[in-house]
Amino acid sequence: MYTIGQLAKKFNLARSTLLYYGAIGLLPGSGRTAANYRTYTEADCQKLGQICAYRQAGLPLADIATLLNGPQTAAVSLLQNQVHNLSGEITKLRERQKLTVRLLLNCLAQESRGPLNKSAWQELFKEAGFSDRDQWQWHRDLELASPDKHTAFLASVGFDAAAIAEIKAWALGSQPMSNTCSPRAH
Repeated sequence: MYTIGQLAKKFNLARSTLLYYGAIGLLPGSGRTAANYRTYTEADCQKLGQICAYRQAGLPLADIATLLNGPQTAAVSLLQNQVHNLSGEITKLRERQKLTVRLLLNCLAQESRGPLNKSAWQELFKEAGFSDRDQWQWHRDLELASPDKHTAFLASVGFDAAAIAEIKAWALGSQPMSNTCSPRAH
């Protein structure tokens, strides 16, 4: 048997969290002591472990109640829906990351100097999940907005004149179809 304090400590939760779970019927506890304190069994402890796992997966408490008490088909549906929701959130975060990298690169290009060398710059694109099309679009946007700043930026990160000319031509051409982000320089 566990007291509310012992169970809260075991799962690193606030006592008030367990009281709330009891109030909404998620984890009511199995009994009371003579002094009217809640007690929890090993089964309650295992149930709280499931609740915590579902919470870490980002599921709302109403869905967790269904997962714990509903049919298996409902559990599968709720978990599939959560995977879909997480995929959408990941996509949104990846787009925010790409935008942030674009803003950073634009700032560096505006300064006509970058603290990044060529390999660090390429790694930044890679880490941000930039596809070939994303890289091409960034170069194209900068080339169309300010060809001189694009040239100065490319030189500042270590591209030679031939590579710069190739990147500039690539940026003004059609979107690349291969897995390389430029003909030679990237």
